Amino acid sequence: VVFSSSEGIREFDAASRRFVPSRIFSGIPTGGSAEELNIIADAKGNLWANFGIRPVFLERQSDGSYKTDLYRVQRIPDHTVIWQFVDSRGILWFGGNDNMIRYDPNARSAAAVDFA
Repeated sequence: VVFSSSEGIREFDAASRRFVPSRIFSGIPTGGSAEELNIIADAKGNLWANFGIRPVFLERQSDGSYKTDLYRVQRIPDHTVIWQFVDSRGILWFGGNDNMIRYDPNARSAAAVDFA
């Protein structure tokens, strides 16, 4: 069980039988409202989390842990994404009140091109 609060993302710890700060989602900015919590997974087991501020990419590691990338989609302005969806081709779709953004994580970006 995971939820968003004004104190960040909390998860249930079975050993202590309490809700504690999330190990996986710590450090991700949160708007503090439960309605803003949105987590999706792609076919590779990677996660995309949006807690009311901006989408954040969590790359699944070989040991089952996740590496957080706060900057993968930094061009998307804060507070513009309300929902997110990953389709069967791995394309991510982000949407808000008056926008829809398509993001292909497999596309080569101009920033990845070497310049001489």
